[in-house]
Amino acid sequence: MSSEQVVKQNMVTFGHGDRSWNARTQEFIESHTEDVVVYQPGSHEPRVGRHDHWGDMEGFWSAFSDITIGPVGPEGIPMYKEQFGSGDKMCGVSVMTGTHTGTLNLFGLEVPPTGKKVDIELCTVATFKDGKIAEERLYYDMLLLAMDLGVWPPK
Repeated sequence: MSSEQVVKQNMVTFGHGDRSWNARTQEFIESHTEDVVVYQPGSHEPRVGRHDHWGDMEGFWSAFSDITIGPVGPEGIPMYKEQFGSGDKMCGVSVMTGTHTGTLNLFGLEVPPTGKKVDIELCTVATFKDGKIAEERLYYDMLLLAMDLGVWPPK
């Protein structure tokens, strides 16, 4: 397969992974290697392995029961503001939108449901190995998230 074909296939896998993230299906975690390394805002240490990544996402879905990456386009695949790749790397910029309906751990604080909507830009940089995500770096503005939820600035 040419490098251009590899990048195109990685973009397809990436899109299907985000579609299954929105649907909360196992296809999401199966788009990652068993020993995936995931860097997330608010943590100095990466999470390692599918199980830990899935657990983190379950906590996020619990806090934002209707959260989606989107907007969603044909076949339920999110439409990205930007998406590009080179070799085994790819990047996608999208938006997470949802309602805070459950407890959220934010900066080590338990934030009870506020019922407020969030609309946060998300950037994902992924490294692929054998057609699956082996490393994922997630970037989103946690301060803006705290402001949208009304927990920052402190009162």
